[in-house]
Amino acid sequence: SNYDVNTHKDGYTQNKTSYNPHTPNPHSHKYQNRTTTTRMSQEPTALLLIDMQQDFVRTESPVRVAGAAATVPAVTELLKHCRTAGIPVYPIIRSYNPDASNVERTRRELFVKQPFIVRGTPGAAIIPERTPVPGERILIKPRYSAFFQTGLDRILREHGTDHLLIAGTQYPNCIRATVTDAHSLDYRVTLL
Repeated sequence: SNYDVNTHKDGYTQNKTSYNPHTPNPHSHKYQNRTTTTRMSQEPTALLLIDMQQDFVRTESPVRVAGAAATVPAVTELLKHCRTAGIPVYPIIRSYNPDASNVERTRRELFVKQPFIVRGTPGAAIIPERTPVPGERILIKPRYSAFFQTGLDRILREHGTDHLLIAGTQYPNCIRATVTDAHSLDYRVTLL
């Protein structure tokens, strides 16, 4: 397989290095291991849901991630588990201005040809299965990493969060950048 998740003897899940950034995580359901979820719910943990938006998941936009829709049921179960366990959930999204003034250089040419994840449009909406509930703070990231100019690190530290569960779409870019920054900021990370 291109991606695998193993449960270690101490009860934490960790991915192997055989990750292919262009393949959705077909094993995200493995988070359900009882030892793992029991241990995670007892430590200061938060769930970051990255880019679960219509243009990335369901529509035929130029930034749709192949296979992302197939991950929706597993991520929906993860979200349900986290909410039930009292684990804080942070939906993290992109939202571009119609005039492309906040689109990064690497996407600007594509955006001008066919706009995507434009603020206030159906394509920028969070998919219905991930609709935030009261108390879940949506963070809008201006670049790939959820930590870049969002205040996320400050928010997590104010809540004493040490362990991050990271799931969503855009593995080749946004999730990878978020995981890298989380490690650099000394968070423990479980990529689901």
